[in-house]
Amino acid sequence: MKLRSLPLLFFVLLGFAFEAGAHADIFVSINGNQLQLDGGHNPATIYNMMPRPFGQRFGGHYTLDPQVRALNPNDYFSLAVYSDGQREADPANHPKTGADIWVEIASVNGPPGSRFGFWEGLNPNDPAHANWSFNHTIPTNSLAANQPTGGFRFQLSEPLLNQGIAPQDQDPYGHIHGRGFTVDKPGDYSVSFRLYDQSAIHQDGSGPHAGSVAYVFRFRAGPDFQPVCQFTPGTGAVLTWPSRMGIGVAETGITFSVKRSFTLAIGSWVPVGSVTATTAASATFLDATVSGQTPVFYRLEYQWAPP
Repeated sequence: MKLRSLPLLFFVLLGFAFEAGAHADIFVSINGNQLQLDGGHNPATIYNMMPRPFGQRFGGHYTLDPQVRALNPNDYFSLAVYSDGQREADPANHPKTGADIWVEIASVNGPPGSRFGFWEGLNPNDPAHANWSFNHTIPTNSLAANQPTGGFRFQLSEPLLNQGIAPQDQDPYGHIHGRGFTVDKPGDYSVSFRLYDQSAIHQDGSGPHAGSVAYVFRFRAGPDFQPVCQFTPGTGAVLTWPSRMGIGVAETGITFSVKRSFTLAIGSWVPVGSVTATTAASATFLDATVSGQTPVFYRLEYQWAPP
């Protein structure tokens, strides 16, 4: 059985602060004839991927998707394309009518042996892979970190919204939600995205837009959870941690095993109880057998992958 665990010293009250980016639709626009992310992108922004244990959707992966989650709830973003006015009243710097916008994953840097990819959502461009994560255990697409990506691209414009319209007259608009970015190892990732127009011709007779600069997005997978432990005289040690860890409220039932050690020595970890996660945002465990006079360590374990 493959487990994830995190030791915790409770002698001092531990508190953790999280900085989460806002939920965002990041739109593609143009500057002159060149594609760009409207308003640019701050490469210092970190998007947190939360762990998905075995038995859940995305099991055995760290994923950033729009499902409700207890930690970093606003980090999810989707890449979209401004409309030329046929579908939405978007800004004037939208791509030209007839543009067909795609994103290339130009590079992936991450922990050795890791992979970066995404689970497909309700994508009208790719109906064969719609809601892939509901009945598959591997991502729709996945690229090895620190290796050439082969110029892998995925489509942002939604041509199926333009049924019966000639290609050169089609709205470049695209706004696909539900695509979940994912990795398979904890650590920091740096992923470079570049925008391309793959249309043949625009309404005004010009060629495709020039490709964008490379935009670097930073993703952080883990830590699995950040417990807080507090000792109360006469009561004992109370551990509190995010029980959902990014799991949708309907996906519960993870069993956390709580182990304790006074020395951290090999073989010193003793099971002291377990907690089964519910729809509550947090789980708690009380160890009433400790006095608070001696440092003590706790470790939380849960099943991460099939035995």
